[in-house]
Amino acid sequence: MSVEENHHSDVSVPIENSLPQPSVDSNQKDQIDTNLSVGSRSEIILQPIFQSNVPSEAQVSFPRVSLNSSNRHRSLLSTCSITIGCILFLIIIVLSIPIAQLVIGIKYLHQCPIQSNIPIYLIVSASVCIFALFFGFLHFVFAERDFPKYLKWFSRIIIGLLSLFGFIWLIIGSVWTYSIANRVQHIDPNGSNYCHEVLYRFSYAITILFYISSFFSCCQRCFQ
Repeated sequence: MSVEENHHSDVSVPIENSLPQPSVDSNQKDQIDTNLSVGSRSEIILQPIFQSNVPSEAQVSFPRVSLNSSNRHRSLLSTCSITIGCILFLIIIVLSIPIAQLVIGIKYLHQCPIQSNIPIYLIVSASVCIFALFFGFLHFVFAERDFPKYLKWFSRIIIGLLSLFGFIWLIIGSVWTYSIANRVQHIDPNGSNYCHEVLYRFSYAITILFYISSFFSCCQRCFQ
C-alpha cells in the first residue's frame, strides 16, 4: 500500500509546475506592466473623446425649413415685382395717349383757323379717356372686394355713359378732321385754311387709332 500511495503522489504533481517557465527579467516585467497600464489609460481617455466629438442624429439639424421659406419669399417678391412692373408699364402706355392729346390740344389751341374745333376735340377726348380709365379701375376694385352692389352698378353705368359719349365724340371729331383734308395747308399761318401740321396730323392719326381700338373691343365683346 505504501508503494501505491507514493506512486500516486508522484503522478499528481501540477502541470504548471512541471512546464518550464520562461525566465523574465525584472526590467522587462516592469516595462510590460507600464505598457499595459498606458494602453488601458489611452483606451479610457480616447473613448469619451470619440463619443463626445461624433454627433448623434438628434444633435444634427439641417436648416431645410429656413432655406425653403427664404426661397419662397424670394420667389414671391420677384413675382410681385414683375407683376407691379407690368401693371405700371401698361398704365404708362394707356395714359400716354390721352396725356399727349391734352398737351397737343392745349399747346396748339389757337393755331388751326380752318377748323378751330380740332384742339377742343383732342382735349375733350383725352378727358373722357382719363375718366373712363379711372372709373374702370374703381369698377375692378369694387368687383374684387366686398363692396356694396350699388357701387358696382354705379361704376358700370358711368363707364357705359362715358364709352357712349366717347364714341359719339369720336364721330364728331372725325368729321371735323377729315372734312378739311383737301383744303388744309400747313405753310402760311395767316391763311384762313391754315392748321398747324403737328396738330392736324396727330388728330388725323389718333382718330384712325380710336376707330381700330373700338372695332377690336366690339369684336372681343361679341366673342365672349
